[in-house]
Parts: sequence; structure tokens; C-alpha cells
Amino acid sequence: MTLTAKRDEVLRSNDIIRKEAFIMERKKERLARELDKKKADVKKVETEMNALRHHIAVANSKLHEDREAQTQMTKDNVLLQNEFVHLLKDAEIRRSTLKTKSRRWRTKKSAYPAHSPPRMNSP
Repeated sequence: MTLTAKRDEVLRSNDIIRKEAFIMERKKERLARELDKKKADVKKVETEMNALRHHIAVANSKLHEDREAQTQMTKDNVLLQNEFVHLLKDAEIRRSTLKTKSRRWRTKKSAYPAHSPPRMNSP
């Protein structure tokens, strides 16, 4: 092999290596862009997840408040029902007492003859 042939072979080899290096550099740049895009996508998803967590926390808080309010209203309703039943029983007892008193009064009234109003003497 002559020096010129050897030199041509080295030049071709260098050219191939340069082309491979160029291709690898482009590939590296493309991968770097893809990585940046993936990082941006991950950040966007994390941001959306945080927003969703916040919305869920707010919804859970409202749900908890609503359940507490419902429980309190149920308790209040039971208390009001019990009070109403108590008042109805008291009213029934009072009605029964008044009815008994009324019967006694009528019985006493019918036992006495009707009185005529007293007459006044004329002068």
C-alpha cells in the first residue's frame, strides 16, 4: 500500500467519522429537545394534579360540612318532633281535664233548679 492510498483511506475514514459525529450530534440535539418536551409535559401534569388535589380537598371539605349540617339538622328535627309530641300530649291532657271539668259543671248546673231573678219591691 502506498502512502497516497493510505492517506486516501485515512481521509475517507475521517470523513465517515465526521459524518457519524454529525449524525450523533443531531441525534443528541433531537433527544435533548424530546427530553425538554417530556420534562415540560411532566411539569404540566404535576401542575394539573396539584390543581385537582386542591379541587378534591375543597370538595371534600364542602362534603364534610354538608354531612355535619345534615347530621345537625337530623338531630334538631328529632328534638323538634319530640317537643311537638310532648306539647300534643300536654294539650290532650289539658283538653281531657277541661272536658271533665265541663261535665262536672253541667252536672252541677242541671242538679240545681233554675232560679228566677229576685224581684224588687216597688215603692
